[in-house]
Amino acid sequence: MTITGAEEVSLNRQATEAAEAIAAQNVNAQNAVAQNTGTQNAGTQNAEAKSARRADAGRRRLGRAATLAGAMIITTGVFLVARAAGADFTITDPGQGKVPHTFVPVEIGIVTAVFGLLGWATLAMLERWTRRPRKIWGSLALAAVLLSLVPIWIERATTQTRFSLAVVHVVVYLALLPLLHFGRTGSGAASARR
Repeated sequence: MTITGAEEVSLNRQATEAAEAIAAQNVNAQNAVAQNTGTQNAGTQNAEAKSARRADAGRRRLGRAATLAGAMIITTGVFLVARAAGADFTITDPGQGKVPHTFVPVEIGIVTAVFGLLGWATLAMLERWTRRPRKIWGSLALAAVLLSLVPIWIERATTQTRFSLAVVHVVVYLALLPLLHFGRTGSGAASARR
């Protein structure tokens, strides 16, 4: 069989096209492998980052829970010391015919826990949605403690009870401030805006 010049050119062109197609397939295969490897590396990095965030969140929750428990113990302790020093912790709403109420240690612990949990939830929301959650939370907490002192002076009570209740309120504020120590760093919507 004899191949003419035109046929030879045509066969060479077909061979070249086939070789180029094979080379393109090899490049595509190499790119797919590289991309898959990169995806796997990115997946591993994402999994490691996710694991680190979970560990950080666990430490933050544990620290805040410990702060809350400590605040309950401290404020109940201050209450007991003030009571031992002579404060009766009996208050009466202003007006005639009102029944006096005497605080007990369990109430102090429960109220501390309730306000501590509200503070924790507020701080968590601020961390998620604001740029300066610690500053805002600190200001809100200070405003809350100052406002909580007002009813103490409206209620009917002995001076020692009023002073002791004011001290307990300030101690709750001071005992809950460490919640700020266990804050988020660089996460949430706020960090995305930075």
